[in-house]
Amino acid sequence: MPKNQTVRLVTDALATLNPAEHEYDTILLRPLRTALCQQPLFRLPDSETCFLFELQLSIPPDSQEAAGLALRSNRSLFEYNRRLGGTYYPFGALELSEQDWRFHFGDQWTWFSKMKQRFDPDGILTPGPQIFRSAFSH
Repeated sequence: MPKNQTVRLVTDALATLNPAEHEYDTILLRPLRTALCQQPLFRLPDSETCFLFELQLSIPPDSQEAAGLALRSNRSLFEYNRRLGGTYYPFGALELSEQDWRFHFGDQWTWFSKMKQRFDPDGILTPGPQIFRSAFSH
């Protein structure tokens, strides 16, 4: 998230948690100077300094209700972060639509799509994130 939105996002996100339910969970908040990251597909906010913010919350493995609630909560936090100018590091429990991916990659989407088609025409590499759902639906 951009530095100027960090306090707002973290405060609002933590307010949604019940400390009794998350006593042993991990919360990460780490600054990052965006100029140090030059990879073209690593999306960062338009800010000199941004912050990585991550809630590593555990849920009972046998609770579909808790899993569904966690996924809805992740989606809500993702959208709120995006409205505040934040980006997403795609590794958590969150299903993104192709539109989400297009927004995420922004001006790199067209190039990224062409490279995917060129070097993986059958869509067999990294199928998990389903970034190119419509291009490779069989």
